[in-house]
Amino acid sequence: MDSGEVEFSGGAVDFHPDESPKEKSGGPVETVPVEKVATEDIRFRATDIDNTEEVNFFDKPEDTKRKEKAEKRRMKAEAKRILKESRQKNVGGASKDVVESEKKLKKEQSRIESERRQAKIKSFLGRRAKHWYIYVGALAAAAIAVCAIIFVPKIIQSINDANNAKYVDENKSMMLRFFEEVVGKQFNKEQIEELVAKYDGKMMIDFSDTGGLIHPDNYWLESVNMYLGGEDGATYSGFFYVNEVSLDGASIIEREGSYYYYSRGEELTFKTVDDAISAYVLDLRSSGE
Repeated sequence: MDSGEVEFSGGAVDFHPDESPKEKSGGPVETVPVEKVATEDIRFRATDIDNTEEVNFFDKPEDTKRKEKAEKRRMKAEAKRILKESRQKNVGGASKDVVESEKKLKKEQSRIESERRQAKIKSFLGRRAKHWYIYVGALAAAAIAVCAIIFVPKIIQSINDANNAKYVDENKSMMLRFFEEVVGKQFNKEQIEELVAKYDGKMMIDFSDTGGLIHPDNYWLESVNMYLGGEDGATYSGFFYVNEVSLDGASIIEREGSYYYYSRGEELTFKTVDDAISAYVLDLRSSGE
């Protein structure tokens, strides 16, 4: 320190090592020996320090650093506490507002999207409604096409089946009708004679030791054949139809519940005798016989 002032209870004294007062001091003053000044009456002031009320010039440097560090830690902790409280307050308040805002925004977006979809549908239907007759016609044409694809073939098949059935019924021979009546059954001699008698002499029976042959009067190329057997040895069964003229020879045989139609070296199997006879008669029509 280049210079200083010392105050004590007796008044102020300018202390200069060279004992030469400056002009600004106001002139020479009465001096007092330093050793006679009491310690409690001494107060130091430095011209380069503005505020010295809280400064202790007698603290050790290490104590001063320790206090400064402690103060910095306290200020930093306080700043963290204030920042944390501020964030919590902001987050707590803002998050609720943000959630509500997002909900409102999503709801509004959903409403707008729904209105857009409805507008598109109305626009689409409106455009189509102006040309309703075109779409009705197209739908009708499509329906007709579907019906034609699905139902017309079935209708045609039903008509053909009905016509074929009528033709077969009208063109069955007498021997075919008799064959329908006896095939798959068993009769004794008297029963066979009764069945043949219903045809008023148009049909004849030729019995043999192994069976028999039933045919039109004086005509042997179309016939119904039978076998003799059974437990009593007097039962006729195993009836089958033969026509040695039509289709170069044709026959219909029953075996184990199925019916086999043989013609031109081919064999067809049917579930019923009516189906087998129908196939035979329709073959006659196709061949022109």
